Amino acid sequence: MFFRPREKGRPAPRPLRLAALCALALCAPVLAQAVDVRGVVLDRSDDSPVSYAKILFESGKELATADRQGRFEAEVPAKGAKLRAEKPGYETLSFSLDDYPDPLDLQVFLKRSAKKLKSEKVTAEAEEAPRTVEVAAIRELERTQGMQFDLQEHLAFLPGISGLQEFSSNLSHYGSRSQDVAGYLGSQRIPMLRHIDIGFPGNLSAINPRVLEGISLVDEPGSGPLDRGRAAAIQFRPAKADPERYAAVVGVGTAVSEAVVSGPWLWGDGFEASFRWLNSSFLTNLGSRFFTEYRKRGAEAKADDDLTSTGSDFDLVAFDLYLNFHSLDTDGVATRTTLLWVHDDWDVMQDTSRTFSAADNGPRLGIFEGNRDAGVLSWERTDAEGFGVHFGAFFETSREKWRDDTTVVYIPRTAGSPRKDGSDNIYGEEANLLGDLDRTAWTLQGGAEVPLKAKFLGAATTVGADAQWTSETRDENYSPLLKEAEAGVGSLRLQGTLLWKGGAWKNALSAGAVATTDVQAMPELSVSVARTLTEGLDWKTDAGWKAQPRIVPGKFDAKANEPSLEGELFGSGEMRSGLELEKGRLRARGFGFGRWYLEPELPTPEVLWFFDETRSADRAFVFGANVGVDWRTAHRFLLSVNASTVRGDYYLADGGAIPWEAQRDLDVNSALRFYPRSDTLLSVILRHRASWGQPTYAYAVDQYRWGNAGSGGGERTIRHEGEISTFRTDLRLHLDITSRIRPLKSIRFYLELDNLFAGVDAEAFRWLGGDNERQRGWQVKRRGTYADQKFDLEPYVGKGMGLFVQFGFEGNF
Repeated sequence: MFFRPREKGRPAPRPLRLAALCALALCAPVLAQAVDVRGVVLDRSDDSPVSYAKILFESGKELATADRQGRFEAEVPAKGAKLRAEKPGYETLSFSLDDYPDPLDLQVFLKRSAKKLKSEKVTAEAEEAPRTVEVAAIRELERTQGMQFDLQEHLAFLPGISGLQEFSSNLSHYGSRSQDVAGYLGSQRIPMLRHIDIGFPGNLSAINPRVLEGISLVDEPGSGPLDRGRAAAIQFRPAKADPERYAAVVGVGTAVSEAVVSGPWLWGDGFEASFRWLNSSFLTNLGSRFFTEYRKRGAEAKADDDLTSTGSDFDLVAFDLYLNFHSLDTDGVATRTTLLWVHDDWDVMQDTSRTFSAADNGPRLGIFEGNRDAGVLSWERTDAEGFGVHFGAFFETSREKWRDDTTVVYIPRTAGSPRKDGSDNIYGEEANLLGDLDRTAWTLQGGAEVPLKAKFLGAATTVGADAQWTSETRDENYSPLLKEAEAGVGSLRLQGTLLWKGGAWKNALSAGAVATTDVQAMPELSVSVARTLTEGLDWKTDAGWKAQPRIVPGKFDAKANEPSLEGELFGSGEMRSGLELEKGRLRARGFGFGRWYLEPELPTPEVLWFFDETRSADRAFVFGANVGVDWRTAHRFLLSVNASTVRGDYYLADGGAIPWEAQRDLDVNSALRFYPRSDTLLSVILRHRASWGQPTYAYAVDQYRWGNAGSGGGERTIRHEGEISTFRTDLRLHLDITSRIRPLKSIRFYLELDNLFAGVDAEAFRWLGGDNERQRGWQVKRRGTYADQKFDLEPYVGKGMGLFVQFGFEGNF
């Protein structure tokens, strides 16, 4: 049977039309089925997340807003939907879902706009600042290293930073010492605060990285606070909460738990609050395993024996509280009030046995004991013209006890051998006590900076003033002769800065002076020259002389049997020159540097702070180099390396020399981050640290004779003892999961394995890790008879951290 073709325009037979309509009706739900979409918005230049970018339909209707990590999820009506992504400061990108094979794995790359924004700033304000300020946003630092609880982990990768000791606040900037680096929370000067700063695993910096927008490393004129220390100022920049939405982060982990809340406050203002507490049970276990355990010495001890017989114990309490209120009015006037409170309480006990012999067992005594409360309160205001004013206060009160880590030191009431239980000696139960110090310190600070409307010598000009009063009280309680000593010193700093910009050049000159209330004064001068050699390649040179007042031990008043404190104004010079390269996803730098000091303070342990040093340094000279590399692929790998070498000496008045405190043969920090999946949900972070040649010091102590009034406060004589080298390899896993359970937005799980190669004994693989040496405290070796009151205080170098695991999660609301 043949079918005749249907004539054009003639309707189809009724049965055929009904079948077609039925088929269309059945297919309609499939054709109109919604599609789940998930993805991340990234900066095309460096793969960094673009926070709060908007995803819209082609018609302009908003579909979703990316979170702080650049992630978003939504539901679209069809697979072929036409969308676009936009964010102020970036070029708008139009795309179709058909361009992506997997709608649950979108990677949207935005290109930065070449146009200048007039009315709106890019959210990542720290990233847009001049590169000469060396500003790093927290999220930029976390991009390679992942989420960190300890700010020291981030500081290790800043330009010029080296010499970070494990679980310590000590650091060096282009060869400086820790006391040469100024710390700032906003505009308020603070010490480099750290919880329970006695160097055991798990303790943290007292400032929560979650509440910071970024970290500025300021060492050049024309930027940062007037007091940049004798090396640099590290400014911790408080984050600004979104005044239109509430947010919260709740984290629970084996080492630390935290809660961070932010949102609107009053009218158009914002607040951010944080509370963190260290997990005492977990840290006690860590400390007992990696801190108080040590290998004792003696004829009966074997090389691999751990002779701790009665165990060890930690009693720890540590928490910090942070509040920040900020506002920005329609005239561009910004104000910020910041409060930080830190509390620590610790008691660390250890068996003092030295050998297997029970007769030689000492008592189980505390080796470190103390408590501390510290607070920061500051207020600052800046306007649209650049005028700024700030006031603030810092307060700290603490008590610390140090004891001999390895032996019991007896000073008998009468000559002869004391009883081993300490019942017949002058200290009673404090048989191995080395020092007992009560300390109270407070600082008041205020200042202002005024940009002048008229240029001077063709340069943008800023003048500023900073006033500061610092007071410190120290009371040594363990000695019947040492009494309370206190001192206060005020300083006024005046400074003018000239900044020239034009063509390929950018030059700055800063000149000023510092004067103190005890009639000391010193000029300050610094200059920086920067030139763009070719696209992405800059040459920079800086030089200057900086001054900083400090409270230091004074001479012991032998007649009154009293110690003293005094304010001293110290100065130092520096010079640095090198190249910076930025090409696509590669950033690199290389700088050589030198420092020189006149009559620098010699290293002094807290336990001997009041003793007179018999040696003095006429000068010190330091030189070295720093190299840094940041490299990123198109989203799979991120690599950061920061390497330094520092050589230097204290040249002593007696003709000798000892190594500079921050000296390192080589100091290297490396981090490699890998994304196994392209959706960025899972990342693997491998970190390696290596430090060769950290110097240690010992002291010959001639203590005053008991009961002899006027005999003086004792003397100490410093000497170089040796070097320590440490190596560590850590592995960290991050898993970020977007949540559909509101108000929970996302969950992050983390697992960290520190010192992976702790058990490696082969010398060929020593650089991976192992049983590192670490100076944990002090030990005493007596010289002469007990009545002579002479002994050597030597660094106690124990085994370092072994393998330990910590884990936890955090939820973003």
